Amino acid sequence: MTAPRRERITGKGLPKRTPRTVTPAAAPTERTGSVDAEALRRRLGGFHQGAKEGRRDVEAEFTEQTAPAARTEVHTDEAGETVEEARS
Repeated sequence: MTAPRRERITGKGLPKRTPRTVTPAAAPTERTGSVDAEALRRRLGGFHQGAKEGRRDVEAEFTEQTAPAARTEVHTDEAGETVEEARS
């Protein structure tokens, strides 16, 4: 029969950690197949295009929130023309 393990306790009354050894996982194996360059290019191109569209959408949404009326019409008294000005 084995003797019960005595737990070590810190000064604050908490149990002390017991370090354990971890065996390393098996080394990764070599790749067996080749990479299809065109398929990879299409996937990365789609990702890149989506990221660009997302940035554009976020910028448009941010602009809407900060300046909801981006374009205002200003009527001049001269000849009754309408001038559109963009806020900056």
